[in-house]
Amino acid sequence: MDKPVYGYSGKQLRISLNNRNVTVENIDPKVLRRYLGGAGYRARILYD
Repeated sequence: MDKPVYGYSGKQLRISLNNRNVTVENIDPKVLRRYLGGAGYRARILYD
């Protein structure tokens, strides 16, 4: 059983200014554990 990652909701908000669309996306818990911390996760998003 995986340990919960505290301090994160497990979701991200994606905002498209071109389409004026807002979506809530789930974040894989494995990704949160691997890139724990806001700066590490943001770097991963920019890299992908």
